Amino acid sequence: MGDLSMTPELRALLGDIADDPRAQLLRVKSAQAAREGLERNPKVSSSAPFLRKAERRLLELHREELGRLLYAYAHIARMQVPENAYRVHYRDLKAPAPTKDEIDHRARALLKSDGAEEPEAELLRRCLTTTRGIRPTEIIGAVLRVAPSDKAQVMLGTDFCLEGLPSETTSVLHALLGRGGSWLDSYAWETLGFVAVRSGVLGDAAACYETAARSDRTRVIPALYWLRFGLLAESRDSAVRAAAFIDRFVHHEDPALSWFRRLGEVESGPRSSPDQRALARLIADQSGPVSWKVIDGFK
Repeated sequence: MGDLSMTPELRALLGDIADDPRAQLLRVKSAQAAREGLERNPKVSSSAPFLRKAERRLLELHREELGRLLYAYAHIARMQVPENAYRVHYRDLKAPAPTKDEIDHRARALLKSDGAEEPEAELLRRCLTTTRGIRPTEIIGAVLRVAPSDKAQVMLGTDFCLEGLPSETTSVLHALLGRGGSWLDSYAWETLGFVAVRSGVLGDAAACYETAARSDRTRVIPALYWLRFGLLAESRDSAVRAAAFIDRFVHHEDPALSWFRRLGEVESGPRSSPDQRALARLIADQSGPVSWKVIDGFK
């Protein structure tokens, strides 16, 4: 996340605005008019009809930056709950995560530039002080108001799930899936699988994890959960498909395999029955070396 003020797009926008005689956003007729404008501190919406294209984009950049900062604070807030460290698998793989100091620096710069409007600016000030005591869903809800994105919607659904709100989770994530074709569909289905687990519908959980795994074959965690809950649901067909999928797409040294074994040892949840263990032994006889690592740790 580089400095917004130094981006090539911003430089180009400022040049376009300066060269456009009909642009009004950054132009004043005299020093006196500039002082009066600063004293009035007017707020201009990016949808104002008099704006030129470059001016509108300049205001949108501020909103996008505000959305990015609030999104980063929402992630910090959710990870302050210890058990979430095991439940939250989502990462933005397209860019490295900014440090807390960098987020704070950028937030102060945005507030100083008057680029954030209330009530989101007040929420940003609260996050600068501390994110403790602020619900992640409050922060990510603000992100969806100022800079809507699929990423923010998935995060909101995941945080509703972590707060124990299944109806809200399902509503938010099915709205995303209903649009179709997002690269984040896998994360949405994974969270819906967790909702099914909490509801005790283990067959539905296995089906959701299967869809998550098939939506993005590079993601290992949904495939491992698919096998686990296929076994817990006593669904031989689902467990066989999951084992075959894991043996085909998961590397035998993938660190997620060890992580998953440790998770099974510490998390609370449904325990295996004699019938389920018998099914695990049956599947193990047919499984490859990678899926066997999951089945062998089945309890």
